[in-house]
Amino acid sequence: MCFSAIARSVAIFLASSNMIDCHKHVVAYHNDEITLPEAERGEMRNRRNANRNRIKTRLKANEKPAPAFFASQGSYADKTMVQYPDKDYDIDDGVYFRKEDLLGPNGGEMTALLARKMVFDAINDGSFKTPPELHTNCIRVLYAAGYNVDVPVYRIVTETDIFGNETAYVELAGADWIRSDARDVSTWFDDVNQSRSPDTENGRQFRRIVRDIKKLTNSRKSWRKRILSGYGVTILAAECYVPFAGRDDYSLHATLRAMHNRLKFSLALQSPVEPYDHVADHDDARSKYFRARLDDLESCLDDIAAAETEDEALDAWSDLYGDDYFSDRKAKAQTEALETKSADGSLLGLGLAAAGIAAGAAALSAARAKPSWEPSQAVSKGGGRTNA
Repeated sequence: MCFSAIARSVAIFLASSNMIDCHKHVVAYHNDEITLPEAERGEMRNRRNANRNRIKTRLKANEKPAPAFFASQGSYADKTMVQYPDKDYDIDDGVYFRKEDLLGPNGGEMTALLARKMVFDAINDGSFKTPPELHTNCIRVLYAAGYNVDVPVYRIVTETDIFGNETAYVELAGADWIRSDARDVSTWFDDVNQSRSPDTENGRQFRRIVRDIKKLTNSRKSWRKRILSGYGVTILAAECYVPFAGRDDYSLHATLRAMHNRLKFSLALQSPVEPYDHVADHDDARSKYFRARLDDLESCLDDIAAAETEDEALDAWSDLYGDDYFSDRKAKAQTEALETKSADGSLLGLGLAAAGIAAGAAALSAARAKPSWEPSQAVSKGGGRTNA
């Protein structure tokens, strides 16, 4: 039995089937604080489209080959981007050329470096406050809003066998031409999401759980540059995902347990698509850091499973994410319950009682001990971010 299967089995065994049902609260947090607002996706889409038009227009003006097509990639294409207060998002948008169109100055095959420089020159039209950057695997375009667009360059290679049958594959312009196509990752992700999710609404459960976990890995600002990449988290989540219809709280809890157990067996992660390279090796620092943070969060997962009331469970979920969102929902639920029971009572009495509940809940939230593994960080409302 592989490591991920063992990890899932242990996680399901440890998870309590009587765990307090916080599905609606976990989904609400996902919808309110995790999913990228459509307005922000729209802004990114507009910048992406403007960038595509710039590339096509300037390549033509420079008498260079026209792209065959463009394709969004990564978390933007998979719709697994999550909210960050700093809005420092990474967007991948590949540009594809036909190999036969990419000719060097002497009529020979254009090198990977020349292909990247060709696209870089097309993008770098002098209109950017911060000039674009030429990287080994892409051209990076930096925007004042905080995010960046990475533009990898690909060529489509078509080969014909002795029987006249054509086959095509894609190569990335890196240090050299490397057989790789990020669209394969999106195809893989969609297959996992559709085949393993027990539902079809709200993006399907697997996609929601991936977003939830990516949010958790970035819930403390001091973690962000040290923890496993979003792609690594997605691969690990796919290995360890525990589906549960109508219970995102249970699925998320069990999947996190399984991921923790899996990393105890091995830190290594392999890409599920060609060229099947290692995303993390057996001593990977980012995988190790993620495992250490899951060690820290184990007590929060224990508290979620052991909670005897919804109030206790919501406090534990707030501790897990370092965000008062769940505890605030507890106070709101108490106020709404009081309003329902007192619908025919005195408005003055109702108002005083509701205010008392809210004040008491705020005091209780402030008094709750901070986790010992990050004692100096005060939780900031609205996104699980801290000032570290």
